[in-house]
Amino acid sequence: MINSRFSSLVYRIIGKPEIVHDEYAQIMNRALEEIDLFSDPSHMMELEVGNQILGRIENSDDAVRALSAILDNGRFKIIILNNELRPIYNNNNAKKLLARLSSNNDSQQLKIDLLNAIKANLSKTNKAAKQSNNDALIELNYCDQDDQAIYLKTVTNQGSNDHKSAQFQLLLVLDQTQRSPLNHQLVSKYQFTQKEQQVLIGLIHGSTIKEIAENEFISENTVKTHLKSIYRKTSTKSQTQVVGLMLSHESQILGSYFSNESSFSNIEPNNKQDHVVTLKSGHAITYREYGPRDGRALIVFHNTYGSRLMIPNNYSQICKKTNRRVIIIDRPGYGQTDYIKGHPGQWPERLNEVIDQLKIKEYDILAAVLGCPLALHFASKADARLKRLILSSPFLMNTEEDTKHLLGILAPAQMLVKGSVRFARQVYELWLKSVSLNLDTHYRNMIESGVGSAEKELFQREGTIDLIVDTFREASDKTLNGLSNEMVFCLTPCNIDLSQIKIPVDLWWGTEDLRFTREGVENIAAQLPNSTLHIKEGYSEHLYYALFEDMIDTSNH
Repeated sequence: MINSRFSSLVYRIIGKPEIVHDEYAQIMNRALEEIDLFSDPSHMMELEVGNQILGRIENSDDAVRALSAILDNGRFKIIILNNELRPIYNNNNAKKLLARLSSNNDSQQLKIDLLNAIKANLSKTNKAAKQSNNDALIELNYCDQDDQAIYLKTVTNQGSNDHKSAQFQLLLVLDQTQRSPLNHQLVSKYQFTQKEQQVLIGLIHGSTIKEIAENEFISENTVKTHLKSIYRKTSTKSQTQVVGLMLSHESQILGSYFSNESSFSNIEPNNKQDHVVTLKSGHAITYREYGPRDGRALIVFHNTYGSRLMIPNNYSQICKKTNRRVIIIDRPGYGQTDYIKGHPGQWPERLNEVIDQLKIKEYDILAAVLGCPLALHFASKADARLKRLILSSPFLMNTEEDTKHLLGILAPAQMLVKGSVRFARQVYELWLKSVSLNLDTHYRNMIESGVGSAEKELFQREGTIDLIVDTFREASDKTLNGLSNEMVFCLTPCNIDLSQIKIPVDLWWGTEDLRFTREGVENIAAQLPNSTLHIKEGYSEHLYYALFEDMIDTSNH
């Protein structure tokens, strides 16, 4: 290969998800000079290599390599088997386990009695799994060298739309050295207290009630009281049942690298506040409303991880005070709105149909970061019902010249789009998957490091970091198609005639914005006939949350 650094980029993103969060921009920037060469057909070899790597990920056992960094730090010793039930991957914790389960020290072949146990369980459960579409965690009638149960789980690699699905079998054994916290979504679903979580972790790892009491410095009767509460919350009747339930739920996260479907499909979100508009095409668009129903309508074009939940914690008072009816719509491929082929190119037409059905006579639009190019694209075609446009941390790739204004992850991402749309989309999806599996650690740290100096105290006081993380958590199971396609759309020159947008446009930009330069924002404002630029010292691209009231208060405009 001509350019080894570009291959290194691909392998590092695929094989080491945890490094992406802190080093994403730096790693991708190392590929810029190589990608710049892609306009010359004589330098296409490396791009072709990149596409071949991605093709292998979609079609072969190499898909499991993307799991390594997470699997090495999880609750399980893991061995992954292919369709022929041959081991193709094991995490570091399972090296000795694999050696003991292998036939005659052949790491490519399991012992006959273990293979028979796996086949017997698969034949019993295949029909039920197809009917329920739920990959259960099964306890095999087989133990490891320490007399610990071996569990079996089936996961499916959906691949791309162009390729067939492939099944993998996961052999799981609890690693007694890894007492990881319970999964956040699991805790949220059952509303476990801190003490209940500690009791559960003890049970999962084989501790007796007496041992849990000693470790937690509480009485055995108190442990039993916590157990009764756990049984009630989980509708279980025994320690065996509740441990099986916990392990089954926790093992589901392993399927997220093999499928675009939700890893927690049986965990229902709180959707009582959701509303649905069904388009003439039959597609359902989900949205939520906030504030007084008779207030001045404000439609929000959320940012990448936003969804219909992207609203500050104190929204109720703000909406009432400013008399705003805030409508946040899950665009196709986000949250509860399924991806629609052709999005976001057809979004203006689809949004107009939503507005028609809601019988909105006048409205404003508020857009944040990635939503800004989509909002400007919509505004250039909107009818007279649109009265004002508010852009929070705006950026716009209107021409190739605008590339110089991109910062942070936008700059290298744009160069990947320029080199290969397919390659850029799939690398971005791999990054998103790694983010989804590390929300409470790397993703939280990434958000915290990007908060502007003027926002820090407010974010701590209002719990905004938790809000952003939880919002992405709820939306991430259906985010891949929506996010990756919008990323490509927004980083491709759109050639909008901004002079045709005659309505008032407010642009809000923070001096610590890591996405787009001040010169770039000023350039956008200069092209709009009726614009006002608000420069806020010490704010970052998260100023949507910090200055929400100022932005939507019409009395300030």
